[in-house]
Amino acid sequence: QMTTLGGQRGELIEQAQASLAASHVPTLLIHGREDAVIPLKHSERTRRRLANVNLIVIDHCGHTPQFEKPGVFNDHLNALVHHGFSVAWNCS
Repeated sequence: QMTTLGGQRGELIEQAQASLAASHVPTLLIHGREDAVIPLKHSERTRRRLANVNLIVIDHCGHTPQFEKPGVFNDHLNALVHHGFSVAWNCS
C-alpha cells in the first residue's frame, strides 16, 4: 500500500521547507498538477513561504514530470542552466 504526503506526513514537508529556508540558495520546484503522491498544495505553500523558491506547475502531469512531460521539464531545466533563474520562471 502506498502512503501519500497528503496530510498525515506534513512534518516531512515542514522539514524540507526549513532546510530550503536555511540554505539561501535559489531553488526551482517543478511539480505536476495531477501529482497524487505529493499534493501541489505543499509546493505552493513552500513557494509562498520562501523567497528563494520558484514553482513551475506542469499541467496534465503527475508525480514524475521528468518522465511524463520530458520536453516541458527539459525546457525549464535548460532555461535555468543556460540563462539563470529569471528566464527559467518564464519558459513555456
